[in-house]
Amino acid sequence: MESDGAATAADVSRSVSMDHFQRLFAKLDKNGDGFVSVEELHEEMRRVGVVCGDEKARVIVANSDRNEDGRLDYEEFLSYMMEREQKWKIDFQTLDKSNRGAIDQEDIINVCKELGVVISRTNAKRIIQMMDEDSSMTVDWGEFLHHVIINPAENIGELVSSWKHTLVFDVGESRSMPIELTQEEADLSAWRNFILAAGVADAVSRTVTAPIDRLKTQLQ
Repeated sequence: MESDGAATAADVSRSVSMDHFQRLFAKLDKNGDGFVSVEELHEEMRRVGVVCGDEKARVIVANSDRNEDGRLDYEEFLSYMMEREQKWKIDFQTLDKSNRGAIDQEDIINVCKELGVVISRTNAKRIIQMMDEDSSMTVDWGEFLHHVIINPAENIGELVSSWKHTLVFDVGESRSMPIELTQEEADLSAWRNFILAAGVADAVSRTVTAPIDRLKTQLQ
């Protein structure tokens, strides 16, 4: 009986995943022709501010385009999704440490902190808004799945890096998120600024005092 229950749970999970995949395919297939093209992928990537979106869209299509017609039909798209689903679930679970089935801005702040990235609460909120499709200020599995399709990353660190450097979110207009530094980078930047300031001060000091020193020498 337990085995049957486990099988049923697995079937339900697979059914939910398939439903997500179908809805995502329909959303990406903007002209409704039954295919997802490089241009359609790139358009969605551009909407959320993915850097080098055209190149990434081409790689996604090229890796899964079995008949080499330059676009993905549903079967090819499904193959791409299923090959990566488990890895994406691990990334989602890494963010959703409380196991609530949803990610919020505190989860973003915490995972960034673990990776040594300093991020403000405002920018954590912007990351959530970029993925949040129902304005709940949380990101469920389906919303996260849509995001990682159009913002492909090999691991959670690479995903955070993409947020840190290229995040643009859509709330009626596109806005750029300022780059934030890791604590190590921030400390190094401050030290470099100190050295630069000291060097400039020394140069100015030498420029001002040099004529005076020469005059002293001539008068001796």
